Amino acid sequence: MLTLDSDVHEAFEALRKLGLSRYEALAYLHLLISGGANPKSVCDTTGIPYTKVYEVLRKLEKRGWIVKASDKPLIYVAKGSSEIMKAVKEDFEQRIVKAGKILSQLEKAKIKGASVSSILVVRNFDALTSIIKDLFRRAKHEVRAIIATNYMNEILKTLTMPESLKIRVLIRPGIEAPKDKEYRFITGILPLDLVIVDNFRMILSMGRISDSSFPRIFGIVVNDEELINATVEYFESLWQKSKTAKTE
Repeated sequence: MLTLDSDVHEAFEALRKLGLSRYEALAYLHLLISGGANPKSVCDTTGIPYTKVYEVLRKLEKRGWIVKASDKPLIYVAKGSSEIMKAVKEDFEQRIVKAGKILSQLEKAKIKGASVSSILVVRNFDALTSIIKDLFRRAKHEVRAIIATNYMNEILKTLTMPESLKIRVLIRPGIEAPKDKEYRFITGILPLDLVIVDNFRMILSMGRISDSSFPRIFGIVVNDEELINATVEYFESLWQKSKTAKTE
């Protein structure tokens, strides 16, 4: 019986990860170690049932892992590991290229359907506040914000940001204008706050939308490039339509 000591067991597990079945891995290892064997020897040494050993060997031969050395008697020999690994690598690379082409075609056609986006729903007020503050702190080039609630405005007041950072704010009338930031007034917007940082991440916040002791609060953090780009276009259109630009 083929004994799976530490080295053989490690090789066995590696072969399984390459896609070989348990019986295929055992048969290949026996042929590699023994230098060649007939089906009965493979069966006796590995414990593969005699009713299955011929099928296992045929599959390995079809895969190109072993070759038939003779017909009478029937002897199989394992190909060398370097030859096998080269073939496996080439096959895997071809599969990657093929998969890449298929996925690329699907991506180009996804406008006809739907795509998966990276979106995180936040349902804890403290977590929401921390995420918003962290988003501002990580900004390097530009921040676009729509402030429709005092909640977001209060957060903005507590943050110190570098002068080199470009910050543009659309603010709902009735909300105190932010200092040292370029802002414009915008009417007719929902009580939702929006922050877009460097075109790579944005958050939609409802802040506290209830005065109860356990208010329903949540935010949506978005990392999807297409959604962010579309929102940036929306912001820019609002910016152009908004009233009187100011800088304090």
